[in-house]
Amino acid sequence: MCGMSARQVQHRLSADEVDDLVRQYQADAKVGELADRFGIHRDTVSEILNRHSVARRHRGIPPELLGELIASYRSGSSLATIGEELSVDPGTVALALRKSGITLRPRRGWRTAEDWTGDVGSA
Repeated sequence: MCGMSARQVQHRLSADEVDDLVRQYQADAKVGELADRFGIHRDTVSEILNRHSVARRHRGIPPELLGELIASYRSGSSLATIGEELSVDPGTVALALRKSGITLRPRRGWRTAEDWTGDVGSA
């Protein structure tokens, strides 16, 4: 089989599986969880939900928590800590902060633009 790649196996859900997927989403399962559970891509889960006119949940940071998120970040909490508290990815926290006009702190141990002296080759 040199030079040949394995073919992707299509997994088509039965009508009962689709109904089950929709029920589980409506019972608060996440798209990624459903994709793993049913052995399909998350985009396919989204397409199924759209085809069945399922109302999608709000993604990201709920607007009513934004003020608390900003205050927590300004008081020194990390993106990871805030994300864990809100059950969202740290990248989602960073995006919400940037959209709110907050400049993110540099990551610990990372050099900032001010750290660079321009003499890259010297040791």
